[in-house]
Amino acid sequence: MMQATRRDTTNRIRRSVLAVVVLVGAVGYSVSPATAAPGSVQFSSASTNVDEDVPSFGIEVVRSDTSDAASVGYVVSGLNDNGSGGRDFTVDLGTATGTVSFAVGQATADLTITVSDDVNGEGGTENFTFTLLNPINIDTPLDLYTIGAQATHGLNITDDGDAGDIVFSTSASSTNETDVGTTNHNISVTRTNGSEGAVTGRVRTVTGGDATVGVDFGPVNTLLVWADGSASVRQVAVSIVNDNTVENDEEIDLAVTNT
Repeated sequence: MMQATRRDTTNRIRRSVLAVVVLVGAVGYSVSPATAAPGSVQFSSASTNVDEDVPSFGIEVVRSDTSDAASVGYVVSGLNDNGSGGRDFTVDLGTATGTVSFAVGQATADLTITVSDDVNGEGGTENFTFTLLNPINIDTPLDLYTIGAQATHGLNITDDGDAGDIVFSTSASSTNETDVGTTNHNISVTRTNGSEGAVTGRVRTVTGGDATVGVDFGPVNTLLVWADGSASVRQVAVSIVNDNTVENDEEIDLAVTNT
């Protein structure tokens, strides 16, 4: 009897871990461009120094992004501190606040100043400060502008020194005749609106009055002198010829001029 031997034919399977790498095809995508920094606007310099006799000039404002139209406002301080009340200069349309505008492609614009060369002796230098505010991108309002580092600009106006005007203290005066002889009637003359430097003025008789020179009064041709810094009143004597003739009131006309 034959004994059969049974062999185990089961394959022994060596277990191993397979690392499966799946290459996935590249999928199309887009990268958004980096958002550009907002444009800035500022003064190109810190200050301007001018003499009062300069008619007009511009304070330059610059911006970094010129792709759109834009504007920026400004305000002026120091008016009351200097006691000027806006008399020393006007800005653009005569106001102390306003707007500077830029067209597309325009990188610089001037804030135009018109200086008032007045006759007031302010003495020394008057100081004002311009400050930029409220920048606006006109074409693309959502693309905001910013104010740059040079947000302020100092304006210093130096008084050019005024010699002043020589004028009569009053427009008219009167006196009474006596019966005989001559008397002097004094006319006051003053220097106004400045006292820088030495000046002279002349008072003289002019035609127009009905009093007769040499008969009713003596001719007037008087030179007056003021030293530097002086503005005191000067007196001019008009010699009145008195008589006992009954007559109507008579007028003497005088003129004063700077010489």
